[in-house]
Amino acid sequence: MPSSTPSAPSLKSVYQQLTLWYQGLPDGGKVVAIAVGGILALSAVSTVLNLIRLAFTLAAVGVLGFVGYKLFLASKSSNPNQ
Repeated sequence: MPSSTPSAPSLKSVYQQLTLWYQGLPDGGKVVAIAVGGILALSAVSTVLNLIRLAFTLAAVGVLGFVGYKLFLASKSSNPNQ
């Protein structure tokens, strides 16, 4: 069974098309293309790092909430005679 449909271009052909397009650019266009690609790459890395930071923050809030619940609410409900 083929892994991709005939209408979907393979990664190799996309790379070849981008290489041909880049080689056809004038020198100034190549500089701009590299600058825009770098900005997009840095933006993607920044987004991924922000998502990782958010995950750690949510995990820390969850742990603190759980510990707070165990310390304050669970101990009160387990000792109803006091």
